[in-house]
Amino acid sequence: MFFNFAQKIQCKTVLFILALGMILTITCCYSKASADAIRYRTITDLAGRQVRLPVEVKRVACLEGNSYERVFLLSEADKIAVRILFDGPWAERLNPRLKDIYCSSAYNDPNIEELLSRQVDVVLYWDYPKQLAKLEECHIPVVVTQKTMKKIRNSEELVEYLKQEMRMYGKVLGPKAEKKATEWCAYFDQKTRWILARTSKIPEKQRPKVYYVRGPDALTTHGGNSNTYWFVEMAGGNFITKNMKQGGQVTMEELIQWDPDVVFMGRVGQPDLILKDPKWQHIAAVRNNRVYATPNGVRSWDSGGEAVLFIEYMAQKMYPDLFKDLNMTDEVKNYYWKFYKYHLSDNEAIRLLQGLGPEGN
Repeated sequence: MFFNFAQKIQCKTVLFILALGMILTITCCYSKASADAIRYRTITDLAGRQVRLPVEVKRVACLEGNSYERVFLLSEADKIAVRILFDGPWAERLNPRLKDIYCSSAYNDPNIEELLSRQVDVVLYWDYPKQLAKLEECHIPVVVTQKTMKKIRNSEELVEYLKQEMRMYGKVLGPKAEKKATEWCAYFDQKTRWILARTSKIPEKQRPKVYYVRGPDALTTHGGNSNTYWFVEMAGGNFITKNMKQGGQVTMEELIQWDPDVVFMGRVGQPDLILKDPKWQHIAAVRNNRVYATPNGVRSWDSGGEAVLFIEYMAQKMYPDLFKDLNMTDEVKNYYWKFYKYHLSDNEAIRLLQGLGPEGN
């Protein structure tokens, strides 16, 4: 009988210890989960991937082409730990600190040691599967902020997609950035609706044929899958290389056959590249002096957030009478103050609109 009583006491003691252990284990797990919830959050990027990020992102690697400009626009440039080279002649004028930010040449194949040594919280990148897998294997958070395989069927879809991009940056960078991203989206909506209210009424046969020089030479262009195609269409033009889809090289014979009415020079500098070339002299745009340098600001206008200015600029060049109430100097100055907090002088705005850099070159 005494043995049975002792046995019962022993069993109760074991059960108590087991129960206590379970409680402590659950408490520890709950505490760890609670701590993780305080320190981390999970977002869904543009590729539909779940990405775990610190609640407060402090160090960012801008490896996707538009990422520096987007982060700078959202007033979070102090968080940039790594960037890449990009074609934005006004970027350093607006942010003198730019030259001090580490510049990586490994954007096509991210350098893991580089990113780890700079203790980045997140990499902003394209939807390249191989590179994403490489970063994930090394436990480096990577957010897709630009989709290369997106399917855009009309200008409305492009506008919505560009707003998704901006909102994604805001979501990564925090509440203040999210608020500013929302402001940019509202501005983009307002401006594009204003332009489309006029250009959407222009009959197809009255739209000028437009050739866009992407560079690095005059015969390299964008195709129908590019944002540029939709920007030109929104501005009221007929994009003559839309059937090329991916863009690339065209021949002089094709250009002579197409005979564009207007040429916009993208990332290649001044119109002299075409105007002083004898082979172009019979093209309508050259004969009628309708070859224009495309401005490039903090980022190329055919790619970055300043695309809204690009659409306005092209619309006015193609339809000066229809947009005679559009003052591009004021538009650029207002945009640069609203989103970059930089006061462009009139002379600076004029140089920018002429496709020149801050020093006039």
